[in-house]
Amino acid sequence: MKPELTKNQKLVLTTIQNCIRTQGRIPTHAQLAPLTGLSPLGVKRAINHLKARGYLTREDGELRTVGDANHQTMRVQVVSRLHRNQAQMFGSSLVDTVSLDSAMFDFDTVAAPPIFGLRVQGDAMKGAGICDGDYAFILPSRGKEGDLVAALLGDITLVRRYSVLPVAVRLDSANDTVRPIYLAPDVAERSLHICGVVCGVFRRVPEPKTTEAGDAVEFDRATDTGTPSSETATV
Repeated sequence: MKPELTKNQKLVLTTIQNCIRTQGRIPTHAQLAPLTGLSPLGVKRAINHLKARGYLTREDGELRTVGDANHQTMRVQVVSRLHRNQAQMFGSSLVDTVSLDSAMFDFDTVAAPPIFGLRVQGDAMKGAGICDGDYAFILPSRGKEGDLVAALLGDITLVRRYSVLPVAVRLDSANDTVRPIYLAPDVAERSLHICGVVCGVFRRVPEPKTTEAGDAVEFDRATDTGTPSSETATV
């Protein structure tokens, strides 16, 4: 049995776990200070105690929570576009691999098919909380009415809300400036391939800017400043 934690140690650990569940990341020391109301030194001391008592560990130079039977670290591959051929998708289109805590998903990640990530381009789904540059995590599935799916339409990668109408299949965006896509049943049968349903979203949070004195100032939203290529998913 692990030693009992102090109030501040519990606060830091709970904050870290909440960030993992909601954002798929462990915050930095500088980010934990305003989230917990503790001083940077107080955060550092709490983390050192959590590591010493076995609640946190460091893998590949990154801080991680220690898993149990229902709380495991997952390595998830992220691709820039979808392919019908998985070997090709995880070959030429692989752009990143991220570590996630299984607690951020509301299903049994051990029993389910392995999830993968899709780096999205564009803001067609911003109303659903999926923005340009985000990683959308995909659970392989054929999808059902109302699901948010990752799909291939021909050779175009899309993330859309999937609906089956009496005379058509509809793929809806979550942005008023992007029109829905309607497909006749025979066209959908030939051209639409649903690769899975969206089960989570990951957004990288940058390190805070610092002054020369080392004081944390403001945060900027993570953005991809590179020029998008044809290998980037469009949503």
